[in-house]
Amino acid sequence: MISGDWILPYQPLLLSASSAQSLNLMRWKLYSGTLIPLPWNCRPLPLWIRITVSWLPMALPALFSALRLSHHQTTTVDRHDVLDGIKNIYIGDRGYCSYNNMAHVVEQGQYFLFRTKDIHSKGLVGNFNFPDAESFDIDVSVILVRSHSKKVLADIHTEGYIRFVDQAAAFDYIEYGSYDTYELSFRILRFPISTSTYECIVTNLPRDEFPVERIKTLYNARWSIESSFRKLKYTIGLSNFHAYKPEYVKQEIWARLLAYNITETMINYTLLEKHRTKHEYKVNFTMAAHICRAFLSLTTEKDQYDVMSLLKKELIPIRNERQYPRLQTAHFRRPRYFIYRAA
Repeated sequence: MISGDWILPYQPLLLSASSAQSLNLMRWKLYSGTLIPLPWNCRPLPLWIRITVSWLPMALPALFSALRLSHHQTTTVDRHDVLDGIKNIYIGDRGYCSYNNMAHVVEQGQYFLFRTKDIHSKGLVGNFNFPDAESFDIDVSVILVRSHSKKVLADIHTEGYIRFVDQAAAFDYIEYGSYDTYELSFRILRFPISTSTYECIVTNLPRDEFPVERIKTLYNARWSIESSFRKLKYTIGLSNFHAYKPEYVKQEIWARLLAYNITETMINYTLLEKHRTKHEYKVNFTMAAHICRAFLSLTTEKDQYDVMSLLKKELIPIRNERQYPRLQTAHFRRPRYFIYRAA
């Protein structure tokens, strides 16, 4: 959770995308979200729907922005409103780290904070000049070109890094084959997260207001949206759809988003007594979802019951130190058919 006056007048927007399987056998493609619909290098699958949401740490634990289905892609800044006096900080993982996304944020006068591959890989920051130290915070500049013409290189009077953006990569500010150039300046931060592992971050946030420790705090807050997606897909049931038509699929998405937000709201307003125990406790989200679902399905006032009292009985210990290996799952899975409904 991000707190403190140091974050004002900045508004962190945590970015993440998740896929849900659809039973529609037609080869239509849907893009959704008020932020980046897809990572720049990800091809959408015809039987999947990509859902992208923003999560505001200062509000409810998972405040989903208005989700809409559309047939075109737009970037983060183009879809999100920029308020007067507020600077947005778009925080995303490696799927969002691209020169095109960075340029859109800069053109709107906003800020980005993206995780990228390490400096020893062939990623976005693999060809810069780095200091000998393992940890650093440096300023870099790159000139983007989209033509191999000698005339383009002759007009560039710098010894800095020049990057060619090929035709397959998206970059909205220079047409492919054009002689124009585009310069981007940003920070590259590298710091250890374990004895043998380092994290690499690119950002244009000012160093005087956002030193390394605050950058770590900002990016660490992004994990909350991943937990929200896990609850939304597997506990609430948004991993699969029962409908075939796009309008009914959209209805299912909205219904599950409402159920998720109601459950999180009820958990937030549940007052728990603290005792001298080894661990702190929190409400079990899975059981809370079942309780709230049963409460919403009641039809008469005689069947009403005290939801808060039931939530206080469903507690689990908080173990933040636990870590599990990441599952290596395939990017494509066949749609699951609900044949159990057949007589």
